[in-house]
Amino acid sequence: MASVIKEGSDRTICNQDKQQGPLLYDSSGGVLRYAVCDSSGNVIVTPSGTVDVDVVGNTIGIATAAKQLPDDHNVAVSNRPAYWDDEIAIPCTVTEDIFHYAVHEKIAFETAHHADVTNGATISISFKTPAAGTHIHVLPSYWSELEAIFKIREAPTMATDGTLHKANSKNRLASIPVTAVEDNSTASWVAGNCTIDATVSSAGTVINGGGEGWQIGIGKKNGGAEDAVHEFVLAPATVYCFEFLNGTTSANEMSIELLWFEVPHL
Repeated sequence: MASVIKEGSDRTICNQDKQQGPLLYDSSGGVLRYAVCDSSGNVIVTPSGTVDVDVVGNTIGIATAAKQLPDDHNVAVSNRPAYWDDEIAIPCTVTEDIFHYAVHEKIAFETAHHADVTNGATISISFKTPAAGTHIHVLPSYWSELEAIFKIREAPTMATDGTLHKANSKNRLASIPVTAVEDNSTASWVAGNCTIDATVSSAGTVINGGGEGWQIGIGKKNGGAEDAVHEFVLAPATVYCFEFLNGTTSANEMSIELLWFEVPHL
């Protein structure tokens, strides 16, 4: 730390654009030293340690307002969501399994429904997605003993005769989150669960299999998705019904499983 003892002269030192400034006491060395000034009389200082600086000119892209990020600087953002959906520039190299990451970030959920289904009948899981602000990324899978057709219906009208069905967080560490999708088994849409086996009173639009759904032939097969290429990103504030139809004239063991993650959308 330096303190002013007395003023020095104006004689030039070193070169023509640097001048001798005031006489200062150098506490680190215990000696008197003349400060070096520029041609305008400003003291030239070489700081060390932590220095607070008031910046008048902004020529290096620094932040100029509270919570504004500097330009081209690596910074840690303190108020971002736990997870957000980044844009992917193609070509790119993906080094992380996004569903694995979603489980650890507490935004992954699952549910399933299984039944011995009579000929020509269906089982289903339905829910309404939350309003804008959270995107639902769903990966459906399904299994049947015999022939069956799996359809994803977008914006159908669902009767309220279904049964509330639990959706579980895949991260069981406290505090355990609750899904944002909504069920209508109580005659109104309420967040936190799904609905099973509600009657479809208006079909909506089938959005998989070119509008025809996905079909499973005879034999035990998993007709669902083993990887994220089968993922659907669902529209906000929209009803979806995942419907599995027994395509035989016999009873058929059938199962639906839904995995999804709920992404805060900025």
